[in-house]
Amino acid sequence: MSGAGIRFAPECVCTYNGIVKIVQLVCCALSLICSKVAHYPYYPAAQFFLWLSVIAVAITGVLCLLYLFNLPDTFRLPWTFAEMVYCAMLAIMYVIGSSILATKASYSSALGAASFFGFCAMTAYAVEAVVKFFIWKNGKPVQRKPRGGGGASGDAGGT
Repeated sequence: MSGAGIRFAPECVCTYNGIVKIVQLVCCALSLICSKVAHYPYYPAAQFFLWLSVIAVAITGVLCLLYLFNLPDTFRLPWTFAEMVYCAMLAIMYVIGSSILATKASYSSALGAASFFGFCAMTAYAVEAVVKFFIWKNGKPVQRKPRGGGGASGDAGGT
């Protein structure tokens, strides 16, 4: 364990990780809702897409909670590598699912909307996978926003 400790960190919502997780969560939730309200939910493509959206919302929601309680900084685990693999896998699965679902969009506009939000989620996951790759390659810490304001540590900076 590191010295950071488990704490409620609402400021993580304003960091890069927080903003990207919220965008991913919104895109996945919208694709889940659209695929669920479609008139043809029993197509195998729609079932796969629905399953994919549920998994993405669940795991991304858990990751949001982990960042909200500062767990990636507390425990020394390969968070960056694991998130990079997770985001790359979801990006690939979303491009497959959204492409297949887009072919069924002529049957239901909800399937077309689900496909659109799936492509949006795919873009968000692909961008984060690339960013996580460079963070992992350079060995940077998980949280990108520095904690504290200097002062007591003697590292006030700028002077």
